[in-house]
Amino acid sequence: GSIEVRTGRGRWVEPGEEYNKVGYHRVFNTELRFMTKRGGTKIIPIKSLISWRGEWFVVHLSAIAK
Repeated sequence: GSIEVRTGRGRWVEPGEEYNKVGYHRVFNTELRFMTKRGGTKIIPIKSLISWRGEWFVVHLSAIAK
C-alpha cells in the first residue's frame, strides 16, 4: 500500500494550539491506497495525520467531530 502525504496541505501546529505540549506537522484528508487479493484497489480515507520526530502517525480515520 501507499500513502501520499501532500505537504502543501499541511501546516505546523504550535504547542498548546490543540491541547498539545509539543509542536508537530498536521495534514488533513490523505488516502491510504492498497491492492486487494483479487487485484482491485481499495482506498481508506485518512482525515488527519501528524508528523512528530520524523515519523507520520494516523490520528483520525473518520470525520472529525467539532
